[in-house]
Amino acid sequence: MINIVGPKGQRLRVTDRAYQEIYKDQGYKSVGDKPSEKEVIQAESEAEESTDYSRQTPAALRRVKNEMLTAYLKEKGVQYSDDATKKDLIQLIKG
Repeated sequence: MINIVGPKGQRLRVTDRAYQEIYKDQGYKSVGDKPSEKEVIQAESEAEESTDYSRQTPAALRRVKNEMLTAYLKEKGVQYSDDATKKDLIQLIKG
């Protein structure tokens, strides 16, 4: 088992195989037992620069702030209702 930190600072403990086959392509980074604050900040910074929410799972998207989801949708030219819920936004992103 290894510790990884995700694009938005999510911390998980997964098998090396799961990391290599699933999480690495989603922007997760392998870290030591306790990721340093610098490692978390760096991962968050890299994620904001290259976040493709369409590749993330609905569970991961539920941890993303609505403002970030709406900004992503605007960037992609997707229209949504001003009173859209997080569930609505995720459905639009996932297609």
